[in-house]
Amino acid sequence: MLVPCPTKALNQGLMLILALCTASSLLVQSAPVQSSQPPAAGNSPPLGPADSANPNGGRTIIVGDVHGRLEDFNKLIAELKYNQTMDKVILAGDLVAKGPDSLGVIDKARQMGAECVRGNHDDEVLRWRGYLDSLKKTTKTDFKNEEEDEAKVPEDLIPGSEHEKLARDMTDAQYKYLSSCPLILTLPDTLSPRNAAVYVMHAGIDPAHTFKEQKPWTLFNVRNILDGVPSRKKKGSSWSKGYNEAESKRVQKGAEGHLVVYGHDAGRGLNNQKWSIGLDTGCVKGNQLSAYIVEQDKVVSIDCGKASEGDDGDD
Repeated sequence: MLVPCPTKALNQGLMLILALCTASSLLVQSAPVQSSQPPAAGNSPPLGPADSANPNGGRTIIVGDVHGRLEDFNKLIAELKYNQTMDKVILAGDLVAKGPDSLGVIDKARQMGAECVRGNHDDEVLRWRGYLDSLKKTTKTDFKNEEEDEAKVPEDLIPGSEHEKLARDMTDAQYKYLSSCPLILTLPDTLSPRNAAVYVMHAGIDPAHTFKEQKPWTLFNVRNILDGVPSRKKKGSSWSKGYNEAESKRVQKGAEGHLVVYGHDAGRGLNNQKWSIGLDTGCVKGNQLSAYIVEQDKVVSIDCGKASEGDDGDD
């Protein structure tokens, strides 16, 4: 049974949601949101501090998968009448890949002061950059001129992929921002009309384990539970189904509920349940881009342009 961290602890300021022990002996960061470097070159997955509440009294807006669709992202921000002085935006992962302007999306997020969590496509770009860093090249020009020995490239990285190109083309500032996205961000229950602490991540969780026990891969890859194991495959039962069932039972016994807001699963579209909200509504496929306003318990969506040529169907 899933037993999340108590809400009382969430309201006592910044704390560590994921204690991920690694060979690089990371130090826990309190604020602002920090992360380690990506794991490709022997580095560690990012840490996720809790209580990312908006100190300005405005709205907290969680945006689904943008996938490099800067024009549609700008359209959604305009539709929301976003106020940079008051509002806070959190991107639910997969800022990059597939769409026409991934690096422009990163720059826009930086300009807005938006926070983010790491998606599977973000992670692949960061692992590519980590690998390139491991070649001990010091400038972007070196990266572009370097013809890596394919025999030495980690087997989970694809030479010549869009992810490699983004890793080579991104500036140090863009890389620093993307690598700052942790695995989980949390918001206190005082913000939510559902009276639930809000956990933001890219893909979801394994309902059989607590938040502290989640594996990094699960948090930005899981789609279904297949034979009791988290899976990216489209076979099996949605992790959110198991989570909502378990969370409802906990609440019936007097425990406090916890709302998970995520992206990743475009195949199911907007998936608004009692204890979870899926926000990937397939903008990169030419469908919609969606955002959840926490304080209003409201989803806002805009229609996107035509499907991106780079969309290979992999969320």
